[in-house]
Amino acid sequence: MVAPASAAAGRGAALPLAGRRRSRSVACAEECRERSVSFRLQQGGGAPLFYRPASRIIRDLGVLALAAHGRQHQRAPRVLDAMSGSGVRALRYSHEANASFVHANERMFGEHPLRANLEPLLSAGRARVTADDAVDVYMRSRLDGSLYDLVDADAFGTGQPHAAEAWWACRTGGLVYLCATDSLTTSGSNPHQAAAGYAAVTHKFPGCNEAGLRLLVGTAAREAAARHLTASPVFSFFHRPSSTFRVMMRLDAAKRPPASGFAALSHVARCPSCGE
Repeated sequence: MVAPASAAAGRGAALPLAGRRRSRSVACAEECRERSVSFRLQQGGGAPLFYRPASRIIRDLGVLALAAHGRQHQRAPRVLDAMSGSGVRALRYSHEANASFVHANERMFGEHPLRANLEPLLSAGRARVTADDAVDVYMRSRLDGSLYDLVDADAFGTGQPHAAEAWWACRTGGLVYLCATDSLTTSGSNPHQAAAGYAAVTHKFPGCNEAGLRLLVGTAAREAAARHLTASPVFSFFHRPSSTFRVMMRLDAAKRPPASGFAALSHVARCPSCGE
């Protein structure tokens, strides 16, 4: 079950993917810089974190969407960076999109640079750092009412359970930035994972990356509806160097979507004869 989504193929130099968070593909023990912010990937004797410079366009899109959201609603937005890594996204949301507060969460083990990277924001009371499971953070946000204008779920695999549970941390009218990286599943090479993550059957064909974006959009909208929430896509982007699917969704209403809201959800197939 998929939904319409516009896609664009990114370009950039690919770096080896050797463990999503612990790749040594970039050595910035002293300092890295992206756009307007500086940060470290290593703290003390800890292993360096994964960082892909070519993926900055994905972060650019998140920053631009948050900045536009803040202007539209005329308030400085609050952000939850559910899997923050080094904190580069949290820093950029604060410095470049005028976020009033950033909650940076990362399952940290051993020496980790996240807190040091965000120290200026922590000292100013504009950030919080936690080391919890992301789903626990979503549910805790719902329980204590600390909702966010943007929830960035930089996940891997199919994007689950974040496509289902990240909604609980988002305020009405806010944004959820979802991520999936399992292009083998979206191209039909892992049917069991496609059924589990998307409740769908996938096939390899020339438009399978576009179909992957639509799968993520459709799954997110369906999961929101199952929780009596109405959501719609803002944009989608496939980053070719990292095989990353990114989808920005908006929480339109805290109520079940009308029957007409499901009209955009349908099955996509390709005719082997004509190619359409």
